[in-house]
Amino acid sequence: MEEQKTMKRAWLLTWNPEHWKWEDYQDACAKSKRGIPYEISWNSQSKQPEIGDDVFLMRVGTAPKGIVAHGYVTEASHEAPHYTAERSDAGDTLNYLDVAFDWIQYAPEEPILSQEALKEAYPEQAWSPQGSGIEVREPVHDGLMQMWRSLVASMQGTNLVFYGASGTGKTYHAVVYAVATIEGKTLDEVKKEPYETVLKRFHVLQEAGQVIYMTSYKAVNLSGIEARKKDEPWAAPHMIDDGGIFESFCEKAAASAGKPFVFIVEGFNTEIFDGVKTLIEASKRKGAVEAMEAVCPYAKAPFSIPQNVYIVGTAGSPFEDPTLMRRFQFVELKPDVQVLRDLHADKVQVGSETLDVAEMLETINERLKYLAWDEDFTLGHAFFVSLKDHPDIEHLAEIFQHHIIPLLRAHFRGDLRKLQIILRDNAKMENADKFLLDEPLDAESVFHGISEDDLMELDPPEKKFTLQKAAFYRIQSYQQIL
Repeated sequence: MEEQKTMKRAWLLTWNPEHWKWEDYQDACAKSKRGIPYEISWNSQSKQPEIGDDVFLMRVGTAPKGIVAHGYVTEASHEAPHYTAERSDAGDTLNYLDVAFDWIQYAPEEPILSQEALKEAYPEQAWSPQGSGIEVREPVHDGLMQMWRSLVASMQGTNLVFYGASGTGKTYHAVVYAVATIEGKTLDEVKKEPYETVLKRFHVLQEAGQVIYMTSYKAVNLSGIEARKKDEPWAAPHMIDDGGIFESFCEKAAASAGKPFVFIVEGFNTEIFDGVKTLIEASKRKGAVEAMEAVCPYAKAPFSIPQNVYIVGTAGSPFEDPTLMRRFQFVELKPDVQVLRDLHADKVQVGSETLDVAEMLETINERLKYLAWDEDFTLGHAFFVSLKDHPDIEHLAEIFQHHIIPLLRAHFRGDLRKLQIILRDNAKMENADKFLLDEPLDAESVFHGISEDDLMELDPPEKKFTLQKAAFYRIQSYQQIL
């Protein structure tokens, strides 16, 4: 009995732009990225490929050389006229496979799996095929697929900065991005999973050294454990000039046979990659056509960044540095109350009274945008996510007292009158419902003995404001924000 096939095989098809001009190549690339497979008959010297086998398309002949597409066999070997009109008219035929390419990269503008990187990662495989239809050896197949998935994931952004107001989920998105990139998944796929399970996998990747999570002033993981020795000096916020954290990370990535490595910087700023901004570009990375090296003050040797290193930053706002802007993709995150509704973190109930937290947050943010003239001052939904596990007034009071009020005071630089308007304390009938109780200030009794002229020069406020702790435990205080 013939042994049943248990594992599909993989094949290298070749494309030489000098011999065949792919007329709709750019359109095919764009459509494949929208989920529309590109179906075509492709020359293959081998007749062994079967339906469902993986195929990788190797660009040869002209730079950049490397794998530009992945797909699968839809019809096995068959004979058809030669792809050039002249030889077809002469009666020449070739062996073809019908394939569907599910993702095509547009070289040279988009990154590909370069021939040099493939040779370095898997020297046992022939990466300079003399014909189309070379089998990818079984030990290489899985690794090659992982490299390809990482490349596809990188199209979500090789150099990426998530920016937005406080509490918009910048850290969450950085964690999801890291896990998705390393596991070869899309962001949407990972977002559908419970965050707790994603975070556990993130920690495993940290332990394995495939992820580093840093602040702009010291390296930490999400538990706050320092990643540097305590006696190591921190001379500058530069990732190269800081004792070699980034340099070592890149060396490890370069020796990892193409595995993706993600470098996350919280509090991203324009100085972090000073001196190596050019090296960050995909076209200047190791193995690329225009690959570059640089000698940095603290680097052990000429330094380059491998293609499998992904840089992620989180920041409060985008930057005006054009040299940084053009090398990073900036993704704005905004408050999203639907997240609270989806997590069932949008309601707090006390007895028969219910507070719609999502509606309250929308109301506060509308007022903030009006008074602050800047969406950077809005409040993110992440402040309230923990209500899904603790939907009670006590936890809401803790959120407001320890997070919301201090942040709003900082936004308005201590102008408590604006803060009172945001929370609608100025319109509440009962003083007990006011987070900020306002009372007339008798300046003369406070500054007794001072002249009227001196008092006018001091320009004291007309009211004094008192933060009322008890109001944070009254659901009516929050309901009247609306």
